[in-house]
Amino acid sequence: RVRTCQGRGWRKAFPSATKKEIREFLSLLVAAFAFDDREKLKFSPTDEILKIYKAQHPSRLQPDAMELETLALDLERRHSLKLEALWRDGLTLGELFAQTLECRSAAK
Repeated sequence: RVRTCQGRGWRKAFPSATKKEIREFLSLLVAAFAFDDREKLKFSPTDEILKIYKAQHPSRLQPDAMELETLALDLERRHSLKLEALWRDGLTLGELFAQTLECRSAAK
């Protein structure tokens, strides 16, 4: 929560993506993880999804709210993208966003 806006990092990593595309992707993420939408630009393209999950659930004894499953369902509904097919432990937000852009381009 103390992190500054990472918008510049997103624009640098994805110069052809619109601000709207970046924000929509990040809104999908924060909704799945139940973060406030105002926090979305604090996430960086280099952030790893599993590390975000583990930061929210540091103990295996603590039940989760199915954040990863929710993210997977939302990605499939919005982008016809199967998170399971892409999944690996170090998967970053930037890598996932690049896949959503590819899906969007293929749909056009």
